This record gives sequence, structure tokens and C-alpha cells, in this order.
Amino acid sequence: MDNKKSNPPKLAKLLLNISLPKHVKDEICGDLEEEFNLYILKEKGDVMANRWFWSQSLTTCIRYLFIKQRLLSALTVILAISILATLYVAITSLSYASKEFFNDDFWYNGNIHLLFFEPKFWSFTSNSIFESLPLMHLVDSHSAIWACLALLSLFKLDQKYQFNTLIFSILSLALMLSPYLYGVITLQLSSLSNKEVGPLIALMWLPIMYMILPIAYLTVKKLTNSNKNRPLIS
Repeated sequence: MDNKKSNPPKLAKLLLNISLPKHVKDEICGDLEEEFNLYILKEKGDVMANRWFWSQSLTTCIRYLFIKQRLLSALTVILAISILATLYVAITSLSYASKEFFNDDFWYNGNIHLLFFEPKFWSFTSNSIFESLPLMHLVDSHSAIWACLALLSLFKLDQKYQFNTLIFSILSLALMLSPYLYGVITLQLSSLSNKEVGPLIALMWLPIMYMILPIAYLTVKKLTNSNKNRPLIS
């Protein structure tokens, strides 16, 4: 038989290369190509062999695309981007919303999470995404310093102790949410003026905004390597 007919479909091979993890890619692709060539020799039909290879390729890709680690990775990325976008609008509202936007008590008693259940917040969201606004309101030195120190500490600790995904996630959340918890406690225990509340709320939100994408990246990286079954702390 002509050697040209013994080549599997290139598009199916490309799909396998994109979908399969590196540690199994060569073995699975090699086995499928070997069976493909045997199938051609047995059936003496290029069309049937191509159909068989496509069927096996799609089945294999679906199985590896929907394994637990990949689903968790996709959810982590989607959640991180959603939080980033929501906080961008929330922090923008602190700088550009009208005075009526801040009439609610939750701005002053620590329950600022209630903002995200307010229709006026989502109305502001739909309006602000179409406006070209300066980004300087997203810059805060105290938040940036905390985020840098927290990420550096997290990176160094993980390098030293090789945390598994669960411990890494818990530690990441603790560092990322510490300024937020500090702000909630301060608002509940203190009576602050309007000028004091704004910077404090920015300090609660901005570190999360700065840290969410790096932490999401490191978490996905750990999920990808979770097949190695590393101990909790080594």
C-alpha cells in the first residue's frame, strides 16, 4: 500500500497535541499511530482507518479535557477574571460614582459586600464599562506593598515546603483577604468619616485585585502538576 495513506489525519494529531498532558502525549500518540497503521494493513482501507483515528482521538481528548484537574483549572481562571472585573468596577465606583451611591449604611459598618447585591452597582457597572476612565484610582502604595510582600512570602514558603494545592490555596486566601478582614474589623469598631472610609475600602479591595491573577496562575500550575502526588509538606 502507498505510504502516503499510512499517515493519520493531521488535524486529529494536532488536536491530540493540544489536548493531552505532556507526560502522556508521546505514549498515547505513538500507540494510536501504531494501531492506525495496523488497522490500514488489516482493513486495507484508508477511509475507515481515518474514521477510526478520528473517533479514538476525539474520545481521548474529551477524556483528558474533562478530568478533575482541568475542570478545576478552568474554574479557577474564570473565577479570578470575574473577581478582577467586579473589583475594578467596585473600586471605580469609589472614585467616580455620585454622592447618592454612598448613602447606604453598609459603607460604614463593614458590610460592604452588600454592595454587590445592589441594583445600583450593576447599573453603574453597565455604564462604566463603556467609559474611558483614567486608571490612577487603581494605584495605592499601601496595597501594592502588601500585595508584593504577601506574594513574595507565599512564593518563598511554597518553594521551601512544597505545599499541595489545598494548603497553598488556604494560605493564599489568608494572605489575600487579610487587608479585607482588617478593614471589616476597623469599620465595625470605629466611627470613620467619609474621607477615611474611602481609602480604607480601597485598601480592602485593591490587594485582592493585585494578587488574584498571580495566585490563580500558581494554583493552576499546581493543579497541572498534581498528578505527581506530592506530600502535603516535604
